[in-house]
Amino acid sequence: MAKHLGTFAVGLDGKEDPLLITDCDSHYTYIGDKELLDYTNGAVFSLGFKQTEIANEVYKEILQYGRAQIGKGFSTQNILDMGNFVCDTGGFDSYIWTCTGTSAVEAALNTADVYWKYKDQSRKYFISFVHGWHGTSHLTNTLGQHNSLVSYPSDRVLPIVSPRWKTKAERPKEEGRVLDEILTLILEHGDDINAIVFDPCPWFLTCDFSEAWWIAIRKICDNTGILMIVDDVMMGWGKSGEWHSHNKFNDVQPDISCLGKALTAGYAPLAVTVMSPKITEVVKESFYGHSFQPYLGGIGAMRATIDIIQRGNLLDTVTETEKRLKAIGDLLIDKGYSDNYRSYGLLASYDLIDYHQFQKFTKYGLSGKVKAINCVNICAPLLIDEKYFNDIESKLLLTLEQ
Repeated sequence: MAKHLGTFAVGLDGKEDPLLITDCDSHYTYIGDKELLDYTNGAVFSLGFKQTEIANEVYKEILQYGRAQIGKGFSTQNILDMGNFVCDTGGFDSYIWTCTGTSAVEAALNTADVYWKYKDQSRKYFISFVHGWHGTSHLTNTLGQHNSLVSYPSDRVLPIVSPRWKTKAERPKEEGRVLDEILTLILEHGDDINAIVFDPCPWFLTCDFSEAWWIAIRKICDNTGILMIVDDVMMGWGKSGEWHSHNKFNDVQPDISCLGKALTAGYAPLAVTVMSPKITEVVKESFYGHSFQPYLGGIGAMRATIDIIQRGNLLDTVTETEKRLKAIGDLLIDKGYSDNYRSYGLLASYDLIDYHQFQKFTKYGLSGKVKAINCVNICAPLLIDEKYFNDIESKLLLTLEQ
């Protein structure tokens, strides 16, 4: 059998043979008669598996329209409606469709370059915070510097170690450190800094940024002309309780933002880069595109995803889900399996006292991964039920007891 070299290509008990999925339903994957609860797939399948309403819209859109490259002057009413929705919900007024989160970030960087070109400037550097995840292309890898095996050098990236904290009491000091480093880089590189790029809640750390951070970054950008780019692929489209992460904070508007993954609840590839009026009034065209712009199946899935979220008022349920994830964290501490946890919206990160291989979690009915820093990262779905919480709790306890 040909060998897959992709990320995390190790099956149960360390074997390289893949686990063959035979079925899926709700938040569960089945390997034969073995049921696995996927505790991270809310990052993509935010409404769970077997949503026939979404699947039917993917099918319908492809059959009816096939392809419509908006960059070449073709569109459909659904494409326009989805573009208007994603902009109206976030205070943006222009967009570029892409197929993946990586492409959305690349489109953002490209648009930033074009912005400065139209202003008769050439600003070289992007400030980013590491280790993080902004994609799998050369430049997005460099922004995050998350690959420990290969370095992705680029003379365009100015990396700063991301704010790292275990408790909220430590957060102001860490954010202050990073803000000071940003100001130092600005003094050093002056008008050659293009943009500051950040993820509202880095998945590797589950350390969300405070409102003071957002306000400070916005102020720095306003005072220097540097662009503010938010990589909202992970946290956007509901995981923070808002369509866009910045909506949680008053009067903070990114210049450019990127969304993906949850736009279609995982049922079709689609991502988008959105721009504020500040960018749109300067950039007349971006020169960024691909064969599917957008993928019509993704447009259908996005439309159905929005309908389900609005119909069930699912954004309003995020606060309760966060409480339940915190309760699990408290229980793990009481049981002596954890000494700390962090949570934000649908994300929770439980620091484990002892090391556990992720294959062990699979053995006891969970599908996901224990991070290298020895914690369990959970991303709960928007559409959730009592069984999900009960199974997360019981299966975690069973795994950690062994």
